[in-house]
Amino acid sequence: MVSEKLITYIKDGGLDPVLTRLYGSDAVAPQRERYISLVNDYRREFGDGDISLFSVPGRSEISGNHTDHQKGRVIAAAIDLDIIAAASPRTDGKVTVKSKGFDPDRTTCEKKLPAEGGFDKSVALVEGVCTALLNRGYATLGFDAVTTSN
Repeated sequence: MVSEKLITYIKDGGLDPVLTRLYGSDAVAPQRERYISLVNDYRREFGDGDISLFSVPGRSEISGNHTDHQKGRVIAAAIDLDIIAAASPRTDGKVTVKSKGFDPDRTTCEKKLPAEGGFDKSVALVEGVCTALLNRGYATLGFDAVTTSN
């Protein structure tokens, strides 16, 4: 949805059912403001665009910390702390992720390993996902995103 229409949609309560499901009915008003602020951050960084919204919940490992990626077992639960993103697709393979309070990370979606000494950087995750998608035959066209977390 174009950013100005998305802001109006959020202000008018269009996102309220999703916000209620994610955060509970008592948190809808502050979450509306949080998402509107995110869309405005996107507009400042990238201009107006056809924006999609995303929420990635945090999790708490109840048992088996870190064994989930070591072929073991883990009991995890989603929590209501999350990272939210406003993003729009690109067609040139470029990726820019601007996390609130940090300089933008920029890369391209192509088969590559992170730069030497870059494995501990956020952009390495994007590069790894792009490489994995390309290795599996998926098209990766790039995107612009702004993120914030609570």
